[in-house]
Amino acid sequence: MEYTKGKVLSAQISLCNAKSDLKESERQLEIARKEVKNAEDAVINERMKQISAKLFLKKVKKRVLLVTRAAVDDSDDEPSHKKTKQDMESKSQCKLCFFPFDDEHPEAVIIPCAHKFCFKCISQLPQKTCPSCRSPFSENNVYRVY
Repeated sequence: MEYTKGKVLSAQISLCNAKSDLKESERQLEIARKEVKNAEDAVINERMKQISAKLFLKKVKKRVLLVTRAAVDDSDDEPSHKKTKQDMESKSQCKLCFFPFDDEHPEAVIIPCAHKFCFKCISQLPQKTCPSCRSPFSENNVYRVY
């Protein structure tokens, strides 16, 4: 009978140890699941940053194309030998304050409609619409040229 009690006691101790090991394994599994979830979240955040950066780059490229097209369209209006110095200067100055854009004063900005103004004039507008064509813009859509 003592032999059986010893076996039962030994089996109970083994069962208790197994339960303890099982709880520890479950705890480690839960920790691993949390780490996997955090890693998945980090991957998703990085993908969103990449997508955002790609969209921003695409938007900038589109605006650059628009601006270069506008510059090409302006240059095709009349032959280059007929352009006067005044015409050339008017394209390199703010249309609101008539301040020239040059190396000393590189404050030129372009808004989404491809019109160019100085930052001071654009930032002081009460309504954020283009003074030339009245298309709306926001502070996020103002891009410095220089």
